[in-house]
Amino acid sequence: MSKSELHEEHLVLGARMGVWNGVEAPLAYPAGDSRAALREGAALVDLSGATMLFSSGEPAEAFAGAVFAGDALAVGECSIQAALVGDGSLAAAPLVARTGEHEYLAFDVSERGETLSAWLSFVSKIEQKGFAPYAGLDCDDVSGKLVPLALWGAGANAVLSDYAQEGELPGLGQVANPALDGRIPTIVSCLELLGATCYLLLVPPAMARVMWRSLLSFESVTPLGVDGARELLREALPWASRLSAGERVELTRAELSGAGLMRDGGGFIGERGLAE
Repeated sequence: MSKSELHEEHLVLGARMGVWNGVEAPLAYPAGDSRAALREGAALVDLSGATMLFSSGEPAEAFAGAVFAGDALAVGECSIQAALVGDGSLAAAPLVARTGEHEYLAFDVSERGETLSAWLSFVSKIEQKGFAPYAGLDCDDVSGKLVPLALWGAGANAVLSDYAQEGELPGLGQVANPALDGRIPTIVSCLELLGATCYLLLVPPAMARVMWRSLLSFESVTPLGVDGARELLREALPWASRLSAGERVELTRAELSGAGLMRDGGGFIGERGLAE
């Protein structure tokens, strides 16, 4: 079992620790109302148990179009998308960000990270009669190489704007690479969940403690444990409660479409196996 780069920080704050996705993580803190944090300021969450998968190379765009069922992304865009296996069941529903012309990052906080990783690796190596459609693609598990922090709430933009120049932060559905505070290279994605802005910050491990302490120096920022974050995510994304590890997960075509996890045009793996 591994530990977050912020393990000691959580202990200092009196966090109740436990295992989440193979990492000793802060499940809850002694004080703090997660609902109030979202409404009045911002919640700060260490998501170090998440799975991060990076696909790069010339075939990356075609590969992403096959393994992810959501709308095609332009460079600098992100969205939550379904990843289906061949029979139409759900491997996972990660946040997918197109970080470059031939680069995609999939970020998954569910218990299905290993399933997603194994599936993407399998598809990337498909070969039939000597033809390998994704030859030249690198599909790497980069979990642990960056520290993922979520800054989520009505005050998230005001707080993070203190670290960036005007125009550097991504808008909703976008991903950017600002140097926060002028010195911390960070991949930042932005979504709206429960009517509040949610930034996902991927921070170099060497700067994780600096960033964590700096964000908590704002009175409006409250640390939130994994249990509270998962509860809010299940409310924001009702289908997320079905993503248990090791079980077959099946969402109908209508459910996937209604949740915005599937594009209308089709053309992705697993489409034919979907139930109506």
